[in-house]
Amino acid sequence: MLPAAWLYLFFSLFTLFSSGFVQAKTWYIERWGEDTVGPPACGKKTSPCLTIQFVLDTLAKKNDKLVVGPGRYLVSGEKGTRFATIS
Repeated sequence: MLPAAWLYLFFSLFTLFSSGFVQAKTWYIERWGEDTVGPPACGKKTSPCLTIQFVLDTLAKKNDKLVVGPGRYLVSGEKGTRFATIS
């Protein structure tokens, strides 16, 4: 019975700590990109997404990084829809 207890303890600890080892992803957004879920999904440096909102709504998870290229982006929020210029 002792080996089963050790096995249970090992898998419990592995499950507890393995979620902390997941690395955050970097999502790339450019004005010439395309919003696609995939496969393959947009967001890579060579195939960026088009809109910030698409990445936030469908792809990004907690602690992910967004790299936004220069340009003019449509932004929707509590104060309405407007353009934001990123340089």
